[in-house]
Amino acid sequence: MASTEDAINIISYQHLVTNNNWTNAIRQAILDSPWGGMIIFPEGTYNHDGIVITKPLNIRGRGKYSTILKNTSTNPAITINSNVERGTIRDIAIFGNGTGPYGANATSGKGIVFNNNSVCWNLDNIWMRSHGDWFIYADGNGHVNNINLTNSELEWGKKGAIHLIQINPSNQINVINIENCNFSYFMENGLELWGQSITVQNCAIQACKKYGISIDGSISPLGQGHAQAVRIDNNYFELCNNGFLFLKAIVNPFPRYIFGVSVTNCYGVYTPIPGDNVNASNVSIVEVQAPQFYSYSNLQVSGFTYDSNVFSSGISIKAILNANDVLSYDSKIQRGNTTSPSVISLFKGLGRARVIDGLSEKYVIKGISNCVTNQYTLEKSSNITANTDLVFDLRNYSMGNVVSIEIPIDTDCTNYTVELIKKYRSAGSMGLYTEYVVSRYKNLSGSRTISDEFGGAISLLEDYYVVIRITFNAGNTKTKFYVGNPVFQFFN
Repeated sequence: MASTEDAINIISYQHLVTNNNWTNAIRQAILDSPWGGMIIFPEGTYNHDGIVITKPLNIRGRGKYSTILKNTSTNPAITINSNVERGTIRDIAIFGNGTGPYGANATSGKGIVFNNNSVCWNLDNIWMRSHGDWFIYADGNGHVNNINLTNSELEWGKKGAIHLIQINPSNQINVINIENCNFSYFMENGLELWGQSITVQNCAIQACKKYGISIDGSISPLGQGHAQAVRIDNNYFELCNNGFLFLKAIVNPFPRYIFGVSVTNCYGVYTPIPGDNVNASNVSIVEVQAPQFYSYSNLQVSGFTYDSNVFSSGISIKAILNANDVLSYDSKIQRGNTTSPSVISLFKGLGRARVIDGLSEKYVIKGISNCVTNQYTLEKSSNITANTDLVFDLRNYSMGNVVSIEIPIDTDCTNYTVELIKKYRSAGSMGLYTEYVVSRYKNLSGSRTISDEFGGAISLLEDYYVVIRITFNAGNTKTKFYVGNPVFQFFN
């Protein structure tokens, strides 16, 4: 922090102000300030055409509701030049020229732009409003590290609040801390993040026309660079039209994978923004995507943790979490909201993730598309119209003993039989499998879940498959027969 003798009061440059535009005064104050010096803006509004910070500097107002820097140009409000390390911006408002929510009429440029090697900056107790572009921005500008945004309000944006995107290993976005902030009324995603060691905690994220937080490798797929160690904790979400959180890994044109993202202790109630035409039945409050399902050799989305969250909706929605069958076996998913234990029924496509349920864990097998036979895709089979064995390979599972199975079906068929069968032999044996019919169901109609205790636990010392055998008997009338992803419960 600069000493008192290093501080410059911007009022002393008032003689450079013309037509109520402070650009020249601010530029001269920056030139005159020593490295690490401070420029103080007393209470008032300071119109300008863009501020360029060329050295380590501290900018301070008399309070975010008292001192306003107002950008009247298409330039960024504040540009932090390349290689400018260590500075603070605090106790001040940074405004664009828009006049209403979502920044619809704003023509001013970005808010704060970080360039190559602009690192170690603290933004505290600031109010950003009404910019015509992203409020806090770095994309392809080199290393932007050790950025803290705390105790601040960002609202009314024509795009979104934060866009910090790493495009390759030579352009690192890492050690970003966003804490105790409010984000509201944005035309696009609230926060777009891609980098390493990023934390968003104790924030409110509201009224975003797209997603609340997007961690999407396809936003800027210009080079290899993975999202890693991203922590989203203790945040509040509401009125985000597309959902609260979206994660997407990609393979082409460059691999951009997701490792170690945690979503914990968050709360939110989903409804679209009033007046917007949103088909909420297609919305997943939390969604994870990758170009193909998870396999042992495909670590596109790994170590995803979703725990102790309470997300709900006042309307019918597609899923609390739709993971598109991409989660790895080191991912962990809570069974449900603390207020709604049955919310697991709203989870879809959890891949090989662990599903926590008291002392036991449930694993959603990578569904119909992991069958040894009849290779169907994603959340449910295509319409089954002939006798079929759906065979699931559990030989690679080493998490514990299987003690129950749940299988959703949807049918209007008559005169059919579904059998749950386990085929097993001693682990490592080359002998024939023993086939045992665990249970048999006949002529059930409608949407329901078939469940069974599986005829006793299967030991880890056994090598086994699970078979869902569907048989259509004489006289059957069949219009639809679908089978969804099986859920297996394990005790460790």
